[in-house]
Amino acid sequence: MNTLLAITRMTLITIAALIALVLVFFASLLPVRVRRASLSLWVVVYAARVFMFLFNVRVICTELELLRQHEGLIFMNHMSYLEALGILSLTPVRFMAAVEVRRRAISGWIAARMGTIFVERDNASSRSITRDSVRTVMQLSPYPPMVVFPEGRLGDGVRLHQFRFGIFDIACEGSIPYLLCAVQFNRPDVAVWRGPRGESLMSAIWKLAKSRGKIFVDIFPLYVVHPTPQDNPRQLARNARRDVAEHLGIAAGIPE
Repeated sequence: MNTLLAITRMTLITIAALIALVLVFFASLLPVRVRRASLSLWVVVYAARVFMFLFNVRVICTELELLRQHEGLIFMNHMSYLEALGILSLTPVRFMAAVEVRRRAISGWIAARMGTIFVERDNASSRSITRDSVRTVMQLSPYPPMVVFPEGRLGDGVRLHQFRFGIFDIACEGSIPYLLCAVQFNRPDVAVWRGPRGESLMSAIWKLAKSRGKIFVDIFPLYVVHPTPQDNPRQLARNARRDVAEHLGIAAGIPE
């Protein structure tokens, strides 16, 4: 029965993704903005809501208006593809993502249309270009906010990686406000994508597709920081990781 449920869900979400692809394409041709976000981005927001509905995932946000009204950057801990879909189902956002995301057929194309900034983390030139791009984009258009996962990789759902200070440095240089958020799942056995252990994205989605019962994604906006060039980005990164860990009840981080 679980396999039949998974096949049904995967079939429906494939159809929905193809429809979204067409709608995003045509919406991107129109210079229309709805509540300060592009029409094509709103199409993606509703596509994320369809995904969450079909897979029986519910998103709970303790400070929804703070999230929806924020302009600037949003920092979140990272252990699944569901954090991105979860926050996107609540409000229009953009992302900073690894260049590998751009190479995925459908999701990569849609991510590019959303205004995602892609970075090749092991390439110094790419990182430099990314820094300039983020500063420019945030200065010209701080809304919709841009979501960044400062761990820079998937965690295991139990502990946090160190937060990389580079994005905090960008925030300080550009005086870009950031909203710190903590995320957790009620069923990490299903929700966590164990990519570092060799689990593919499709395997992770298939695992979710076979699951029964609700999956809850809890997003906790903690506070907004208004950094300045005089702030220490390394200390801000340490503070952010500490506060997320404390909120989630995580005692120790993953050794670097």
